[in-house]
Amino acid sequence: MKSVKPKDGSGEPPTEGGGRNAEANFHGQKRSNDTHASTTDPDARLPLPTRLMAGLAILKHMCGLSDEVLCERWVENPYYQLFCGEEFFRHELVIWPLLD
Repeated sequence: MKSVKPKDGSGEPPTEGGGRNAEANFHGQKRSNDTHASTTDPDARLPLPTRLMAGLAILKHMCGLSDEVLCERWVENPYYQLFCGEEFFRHELVIWPLLD
């Protein structure tokens, strides 16, 4: 994800060796849409966690819910959130709307 850089400009590549495609170790770095932005597409966002997306797909299939109802129940139900990998109860939806 070389096109995603910190918004504060602290992600400049090292100047010694390696050139433009130098090896980088991103393990342990916390990235979010609040702290990082794409340099190539201003509307780009970081992907959502795999466990969240898989959990929502399973819940939607098991309960036969529409997208809108699933999102409403996810906000109301701590068990849905735990199943999808959340460690703490959230009072707002973590998924951004795809269509405005």
